[in-house]
Amino acid sequence: MMPSSALSTVSFLQSVSISSLECLAELRSISASQASATLTRLTLSLSSDLESFKASIPSLVQSSAAAITASATASSAESARAAEGLLAENERLQTRAQDAEKEAREARRESGRRIREARLRQQQEKFVLANSGGL
Repeated sequence: MMPSSALSTVSFLQSVSISSLECLAELRSISASQASATLTRLTLSLSSDLESFKASIPSLVQSSAAAITASATASSAESARAAEGLLAENERLQTRAQDAEKEAREARRESGRRIREARLRQQQEKFVLANSGGL
């Protein structure tokens, strides 16, 4: 048998060990509660962020669409100006082609007139030579 002081020491150590284990369990419980509270706060914060983001989606889409529309409008206006320039150039070239055709007709008429005049002079010279006794 154990002496009574040894029994009381063992009994004391057992009670201290039990108390220590109870404290450790309570600390773990507190730590788990704190972790749970932190996770709850993070979850609420993320949910709030998600709702904010969801709420901003329409305005983001609208501003993006407005930017695309503005760019397309500017591009369309630029294309319209380029088309107007091309139409003006086309009209200028058509007018120039008509003027060139007119000049070519006038040049053909003038050339035909000169040829006829040259033939007439040639015939006159032949007539003059034939009547002057040169031939």
